[in-house]
Amino acid sequence: MGGLGAWMPTYFVRERGLSVAAAGTIFGALLLVAGFLGTIVGGQLGDRLARRFPDAHFSFSGWALIASLPFTMAAVLARAPAVFWPGLFVTMLLLFANMGPLNAAMVNVLPPDLRARGVGLHTTTIHLLGDALSPFLIGVVSDSVGLRIPRTAQRPASLPVRPGAAHRSTTAGGRPRGPSSTPACADLISF
Repeated sequence: MGGLGAWMPTYFVRERGLSVAAAGTIFGALLLVAGFLGTIVGGQLGDRLARRFPDAHFSFSGWALIASLPFTMAAVLARAPAVFWPGLFVTMLLLFANMGPLNAAMVNVLPPDLRARGVGLHTTTIHLLGDALSPFLIGVVSDSVGLRIPRTAQRPASLPVRPGAAHRSTTAGGRPRGPSSTPACADLISF
């Protein structure tokens, strides 16, 4: 979620031509509602399924992640806001829906004397890899190949035929892009 939160608004600004204000506001509102609903509904649904199926917390989490893939593709590849915003909302809803059942599954399988340590390790890991590391890694990829790779995937005939062809920076209309007003990843990190 960290990489998605950090880079999806930037993607919509760079590749879909939205204003920074619109991309940030709409994405933030969708994230807030999807996070709240996904957490509540996912937890309740996971618990209901667990009454009938012993492995429901694990399997529901996995299926929620798998079910998010087509909506993620729609959110990234669609050109129309009427498609990419709902796709992004359902993606985030399903990503949040898996968290409650996953945590319940973890607590259910760990012995009581290891639960606090297990939850702590899980929480630390998801925040280090998700919230801290993923925005940086997506930024590194963005700096090297840009955020236009999903746009290229929309038109298979436009896939690069020679090494380095994907590195050409263009606008959504195929015209050369001027200097970016969005800072490169390396510009955002200061040691």
